[in-house]
Amino acid sequence: PRSRRAHSSIQTHIKFLITYKICSSSTRAATKFCNGAQHLNTMLSRTLARTAATTARRFASTTTPVALVGCGMPGRGMGWYHAKQILDGDVPSAKLTDIVEPWFLGGGADGPGGAEFAAFKAEVEPTGVRFHSSIADMPKPDGKMMAMVCTRTADMPGYVDDLVAHGVSHVFLEKPGAP
Repeated sequence: PRSRRAHSSIQTHIKFLITYKICSSSTRAATKFCNGAQHLNTMLSRTLARTAATTARRFASTTTPVALVGCGMPGRGMGWYHAKQILDGDVPSAKLTDIVEPWFLGGGADGPGGAEFAAFKAEVEPTGVRFHSSIADMPKPDGKMMAMVCTRTADMPGYVDDLVAHGVSHVFLEKPGAP
């Protein structure tokens, strides 16, 4: 990403020079410079295109298992929205394998939003996503796994500790993050 921004910045400056500054001059030096700048711009464009294609191929060929902690209410919770993004294929390098939802799979099952969560669970379980009321109930990963923690901020440190102890290799905290 850093080199892509650098290339983009260079390309912007080259285009500016070509369009507005030097190339409006008719001197031999200006013409020579403009030809070189246009060549450099073309080379940078090709490099960026190759890099993007390589990166896309690499990510498309591998997926990372993802556990979501704190799905929340379907249609309203940030965790639910992240689950939806992965399930809809908006994150091609991720595969949602587990959802840990302590509230709607525990004391909140019969409360507001419980029926909506139960319907979401019934819709998603046939795709292979496993639902758990706690991290301890989730199978331990047999390799790398990312967990997204989308709970209340005050609860995040405890969930992160539990995930690390459970063997999860990478943890993403939904904003605002742990206190």
